[in-house]
Amino acid sequence: MSSNTGLFDVEKDPYREPTDFIRQVYLNTTPFMVMKTSAYEWSCSFYSLGVSRSQAANLLLRNTDNEFVRKCIGEQIYAAVVRDDREQLPEDQTPFDPIKKLIEERSKIQTQIDELTREIFDYIEKHTEGLRPRNFQEALTRRKEIKDEKYAGKLKILEKKQGSIDVKKGDIQELCEQQKIIEVYIRDFIVQPHKTMEFQHDEGKIIHYSALDAIAYITKQSLRLYQPLEGAPGQMILRHTFDHPKSTEIKHIIHTGGNKGAVGHFSRLDPVPSK
Repeated sequence: MSSNTGLFDVEKDPYREPTDFIRQVYLNTTPFMVMKTSAYEWSCSFYSLGVSRSQAANLLLRNTDNEFVRKCIGEQIYAAVVRDDREQLPEDQTPFDPIKKLIEERSKIQTQIDELTREIFDYIEKHTEGLRPRNFQEALTRRKEIKDEKYAGKLKILEKKQGSIDVKKGDIQELCEQQKIIEVYIRDFIVQPHKTMEFQHDEGKIIHYSALDAIAYITKQSLRLYQPLEGAPGQMILRHTFDHPKSTEIKHIIHTGGNKGAVGHFSRLDPVPSK
């Protein structure tokens, strides 16, 4: 780290341009070239975005006051802590202890919710010709069917605990997005060699952000992350989308491997030139 700026020395960690064409793949019928992207110190995700690991860390550190940048990295931290994924957290996890404590509290509430839900659903099913509620909201709409005061009271408790767990999740996310937590994560994880970046699959309209989106946002790039389509050699499936409102280009990246403990690899995809 440069002592006078507090940032990282990019001269010792230069950007390695993806070179050479490995093979051709398709998204539906659109062909892309898989470019040979360096796996040096497992920094392939950064090279695919056009920066080195140190350049990426510097960009992120300079922008920790940006709400969206913190949201992206915070979501990555949240996912790692919830899963207790030691591979996606710094070796010294002391700064993350308050987050873990809240997650433990939330887990206890969730256990209570699960027990209450099962009791209430069993009661409704037993007293309404076997019509078991499909979810919590349906149970609320059918509260008039609960004639037993004991179970009516349990439903009220369940409502309060549902509200409590939603608040607790918000508290955890807020902690994950604190600037000091973000800075620790950048310095003690993202910039460290042999630390791999991961991303979560989007779920319909729900977008799951990560540090990769934060880098794309800062560099004004849109992002498309793909994985190979199982059972269809050469075909890809789109797993994640990030659209920058002032995008100058779209970065297409494919993520392969990463199963059964193996380290996954990111490769940049270039459109096949028109003939």
